[in-house]
This record gives sequence, C-alpha cells and structure tokens, in this order.
Amino acid sequence: MSEDIFENTNNEMVYEITKALVTEFEKTACVIFDNKEDLERELFVHINSSLYRYQYGIQSLDMLNRDIIREYPDLFEITKIVSKYLENQIGLPIPDTEVAYLALHFGAHLPISNNKSDKIRVLIVCANGISTGNMLKREIMKMFPKAEVVGVEASSKIKNVQAVCELIVTTVAFKSVVPVVQVHPILTGRDKEVLARHLKKEEFMGKVKVDDLMNIIEPYIKGKVYDEIRESIEEYLFNCKKGMETEIRENYQDLKSVVDDLRVDIHDGKYMWTQALWETADYLIQNKSIESAYINSIISQIRYYGSYMFIMPRVILAHSKPEMGVNQLDCSIHFFREPVRFSDKDLANVVIVLAAIDQESHLKLLRDIITIFGEDSVVDEFLTCSTKTEILDKFQEVLRAAKKIQIE
Repeated sequence: MSEDIFENTNNEMVYEITKALVTEFEKTACVIFDNKEDLERELFVHINSSLYRYQYGIQSLDMLNRDIIREYPDLFEITKIVSKYLENQIGLPIPDTEVAYLALHFGAHLPISNNKSDKIRVLIVCANGISTGNMLKREIMKMFPKAEVVGVEASSKIKNVQAVCELIVTTVAFKSVVPVVQVHPILTGRDKEVLARHLKKEEFMGKVKVDDLMNIIEPYIKGKVYDEIRESIEEYLFNCKKGMETEIRENYQDLKSVVDDLRVDIHDGKYMWTQALWETADYLIQNKSIESAYINSIISQIRYYGSYMFIMPRVILAHSKPEMGVNQLDCSIHFFREPVRFSDKDLANVVIVLAAIDQESHLKLLRDIITIFGEDSVVDEFLTCSTKTEILDKFQEVLRAAKKIQIE
C-alpha cells in the first residue's frame, strides 16, 4: 500500500490503533523496537486490509498460521494478549489465525544483537509476502551471526545473483548458479539443520580450504574414492565447527528455570510503591543480576510516564532497558497482601521485577508469567499461600493446567 494511503486522514483511526498496538506490545513484551515506523506501516497495511475479515468473521485459509503458532508459541501467546486491545477498539473478536499473522509482523521486527565479523551474503527468495520474508530474514540472522541477508526478493526479480550473494534461501522452487536451499516459509527443525549445514560449511571452509587438502592427498587416492573422501572431510570439518559455535536449537529459559525460592516472597504490612520495588529487586541486586541503577531507572519511568507497567489488574511487571543495569536474565516475584498504591487507580498485590538482557531471550519466561496471572482471581489464591514452596508449587499447578487446556 502506498505512503499516500498510509497517511490518508480517512484512515486515521486505523493508524492510531496501529501505533497504540505497537506501544501495547512493547509494554507487554518488555521490548523496544528500533524500526518502529516500518513496523507500524506494515501493521497498518495488514490491519486495514483485515478489518473486513474481522467484521464478518472470515477465517484465513492459509495454513501458514499453524506453522507460526507451532514454531513461535511464546510470541503468539504474547501477541494474543496484546490483541485484546485491538478487539476492544473495533468491538470484534480477533481469531487466532489473525493473531498469528500479527505475531509474524512483531517477530520480524524484534531487534537482534549485533555481531560484527566477515559476512556470508544470503539472498532470500520468498513468495509469501513481506512479513514472512522478513521473519525468515530475522531467523537466519539470529541463528547465523555471520550471515548478511542482502535482500528479500520475488523470484521474477532475481538477476546476476552470483554478484550479490554466496547462498540463496528460498521458499519456492528456484534454480541458480549460486547454491540454493529451499525451506518452508516458517522454518522447521529440519530446515534449520539444512541451513546450518550450508552456512556453517561456507563459513568454516573459508578458513580451512578443502581444495588445498584434496590437492595434498590426491596423489594417494584413485577414481570415485576421491569424491567420497572429500565428502567425509567436509562432514568432519562441519561437525567440528558445529561443536564449537552456535547451536541452532533454541534455549530460552522458562519461569521454572529462573524463579526459585530466593526470588519469591509474600509480605504483610503497608509498603510505598518505591519500597515494594526495592524489596522485590533485593535478591537480584545481591545476585548481581542487576545494578541498583536498574531500579532507579524503573522508578524514574513510573514517575514520568505513570503506572503503565501493569500487565493485568493488580499485577505490575517492572522493567527497563537492558543497558540500564542488567547483567543477566533474571526475575523476582513478590506478593503483597496489603495492596501497593502506584497511582490513584492502580493498586498492586503482585510486583514483578524482570531483568531482560535483550529483546527476545525472556519471551518464554514472560509467556509463563502472563499465563499464570491471566485470571484476576488467581492473585487471591496466591495471597493465601503461607510459604515460598506453596507459591512455587502454585506456579507449576497453573502452568500445567494451562498446558492441559491447550492440548485438549
């Protein structure tokens, strides 16, 4: 959709909804988008074209949404929470198929930590739209820091590929003089293995020249054995490199692996909101997961912007930017039987301090938090707990129940 349409005042309502939706995602997911305008523009186009489907309850027939939900469950669940804002604004339910596509847009724009080094140039050929192409681009850049994605193009527009890339990753059948890897629009585990084999081989073979090795041993081998030996050497070098560097398997931590009895507590008595924050953060500071400056930053934000960090009634998720004093991923959850007043209308019985080291590795943990406190009544159940063990057991009880519902 053109820039003129995006800026058309007739679409002002959709534009405002789009901007608010991005802000809501940032608040809920504890992230900050670097390229917010690009994301807002893409979401505007998607939402503007989807309003008709929302209005008449038309479900998308594209099976891609199932892949999105399967491969990015944390991102999907967080987006589902955020989508309630959109539902409230338009007065219509948003089906999971649409939530999945919104998640795809958000995920494609999550920042990736920079890692400067010699790059392997990769061209993406994609026929499923810009959001799918951008998500594929992001996944490749995240898994393989030495991959430089030089573009996302349609197959009909590809020319002189050997001049711009060393590898083509495509979601459609495509032939080229440059090596081609065909994958699903949403990467499967097998796709990631194949990509790792190609990209790691390109990266490692640049340092260890297989041709040079083969020149050395060629006088001692004959016939077809040459190709078999070459393949075995490449396989060996690839496996060596695989053990030394990035694994393609995701390893994000969930609530159970982060929050233990040192990171939970329940309090009686009356607390000022600043006192409640320091009390909740105390162990994180002792553990050197965060610096005191991190809590000072949170307090400054609340004083300036108000109590916008509430993710549910009576539940505040206090956080700031990683660069404000985060040393490692960590989280503490404290319960206050006497509500803590953050503003005239916002009272908290649950104060959570989340320390995220980047824009993504905390999403599984955050998904568990949102699942646990998804129902307001559960807060009262936690307030009846008398020990830390009871609190931790209750966490797992709620998560198991939610998982059982999803399976059924």
